[in-house]
Amino acid sequence: MGCASSNEAKEPKPKSNGNGKTAPDNGEPAPEPVVPKQNPYLSLTPKDVFSLKMSWKGIRRCLEETGTNTFKLLFETNPNYQTHYEKLKDISVERLYTSTAFLDHVNEFMENVDTHVTELDDAEKTHKNIKSFGQKQKKIDIPETFFKDLRDPLLKSIEQTLGDRYTDRMRNIYEIFIDYYLKTMNEGYNS
Repeated sequence: MGCASSNEAKEPKPKSNGNGKTAPDNGEPAPEPVVPKQNPYLSLTPKDVFSLKMSWKGIRRCLEETGTNTFKLLFETNPNYQTHYEKLKDISVERLYTSTAFLDHVNEFMENVDTHVTELDDAEKTHKNIKSFGQKQKKIDIPETFFKDLRDPLLKSIEQTLGDRYTDRMRNIYEIFIDYYLKTMNEGYNS
């Protein structure tokens, strides 16, 4: 149980090839490390994208809560958006945030964002999928102002979910990502 006994045989350490890299025992040089490519659509470094994806794990554990807070804030400041959702328009504010239709909407939206965050390393695919997600918003007759108005509620909800993990660095990364995300959705909406 637990840690391996110090009496057990230890595996030999790989040999250094003199340049800081380790060489396999077969005499071949070690493969070059894979360096992540810069996403051409997003002004975040590969290190920033990695930090975003690691931080997003905290959001993933609370997708419904984060999404509920986002849409509560959005609908409180822009109640007219509720009327654009066929399944939500006739639900009273008192019942809205616990209704199955609202929670289904929140989960669908946040699961899409979750997929897009986790697939950020595939820049082309992710960019195309975000645009496609924006096109779906047009089909349900969401006004174009939705993308601009969603920014602050979404960032505020992310901040609430992450708490003290939402450092100044992460705030900057999330702002850049959310701006890119909503801009790309808007491009899809207008295509």
